[in-house]
Amino acid sequence: MNQLKKYNRIIAFRNIGFLILLMLLFFISSEGFSQIPENPVIDSVSVVNDHPIISWIPNTSNTLGYSIYRGRIDSFTGYLIFDSLTSLNGIQQNSYIDDQVSACTEQRLYKVNAFNATNASNWLYADTMTTILITSIDFDLCSNSVTLEWIKYRNMLSQLGGYWVLASENGRPFSVVGTTSASQNYYTHSNLTANVTYTYKIRAFNENESRTSTSCERAVTSQTYAKPEMTRIAFATVENDEHIKLVWETDGAPISKFQILRTETGSNFAFLAELEDLVSFSPPTTFIDSTADFNAKSYYYSIEVFDFCEKKHLTSENIARTIYLSGEKTGGSEITITWNPYEGWDTGVEKYVIYMEVDGVPYPANDPPDELLATENTYTKDVSGLGGGQGNFSFYIKAVENAPGNAESFSNKITIQLETSISIPNAIVAGGDPPDNEFKPLVDFIEQGYYSLTIFNKWGQQLFESKVVAEGWNGTFEGDYVPVGTYVYVIKFRDARGADQEKRGTVTVIR
Repeated sequence: MNQLKKYNRIIAFRNIGFLILLMLLFFISSEGFSQIPENPVIDSVSVVNDHPIISWIPNTSNTLGYSIYRGRIDSFTGYLIFDSLTSLNGIQQNSYIDDQVSACTEQRLYKVNAFNATNASNWLYADTMTTILITSIDFDLCSNSVTLEWIKYRNMLSQLGGYWVLASENGRPFSVVGTTSASQNYYTHSNLTANVTYTYKIRAFNENESRTSTSCERAVTSQTYAKPEMTRIAFATVENDEHIKLVWETDGAPISKFQILRTETGSNFAFLAELEDLVSFSPPTTFIDSTADFNAKSYYYSIEVFDFCEKKHLTSENIARTIYLSGEKTGGSEITITWNPYEGWDTGVEKYVIYMEVDGVPYPANDPPDELLATENTYTKDVSGLGGGQGNFSFYIKAVENAPGNAESFSNKITIQLETSISIPNAIVAGGDPPDNEFKPLVDFIEQGYYSLTIFNKWGQQLFESKVVAEGWNGTFEGDYVPVGTYVYVIKFRDARGADQEKRGTVTVIR
């Protein structure tokens, strides 16, 4: 019995010892594990005075300080390597400024671990934090906007909510001008004021906006460009009876293109042509309209002006209308021409100048052409006696601006052909007074060099012959007046259409 009790006591002591040993081992093991401090929780990486500042939440125990690591790309292997940057003593340390790096020109990655007297946390498992780097800031002159892009922020605690875009005008306080989602790392700031320096920075925020991280500042100065304020059509004219030429003037501002508009009615202008790639302070200001049927109608022109950025900025101050000329024979040897007034000059038309050609030769050769008042648009000309042989009479007119410089606009040219006409007297008074003392047919519009007048008596004897239109028979033969009586004439000529003609008849000589 005593031996049994003794054995039980030995077993009990052994069990207690084993239990104590287990507890001791557990304590030693736990104490050993507790010697490795936890990695601190990174709060943010921001920028202060162009330098990155790394902030973290301090550990509560088992920490003597913190080590900062900066990442770089190994030039040989191309791998990302973290180098030890510095160590900070004190469990309450919670930030570090890396004054060796400019956060405005490069992005850097950082890690932080904690250490105690015997161990350090494994920085490889620490969160990697990066600065926000604005990679581009572009001012668009034509849209008057700035577009920013940046590298996305990583490992926001606890979750990235998005980005605020902050701007300052000419050094004034920053304000939020835009917000993007967490997935969007670009923003366009529009409707800028010209000639203002805009300074920007990007601020990342978490889902409840309790933590933020701010980028370095980047600045750009907005600009503007000169816009055309005046375009005026100087004149529209029929040039050389070949086409319509349009000439205009501008105020010298850069222009990307002109659009030429045309109509026949004065309203409902239609696009005709475009002159582009003209970004210059001296753009072309002339257009040739080779499609206009200027011999059949008048045309109105207008010009639309597009500025440096290809925005339609204005329409020409005036509308120009060409002159369309028409005409007809109005009786005998009279020709009447009519035209529409020229339109487009602010001060109106000073006068119209009438130009005439006879068989292609300007008339009159040495005298100035006729001029009409600006209020007139009809002109009648008796062309009898002006025949050059073909009976072709051409007209065109010129409008003269009633202003210094006297811009001009010409009409189309018209040609009216009159038929050959011949008027033959039936009697002459030999020895009488002019014009009755001469047998001379009045001939218009025959071809020169193809005319003859011959006189015969009743026995067929030839008494007179001339090939000069202006020369007539005075009723004599060999210097003596012929007897009173009837005589035969033969007139041969080539008419204005090129056909040979002959007229025969009698003329009576009286005394």
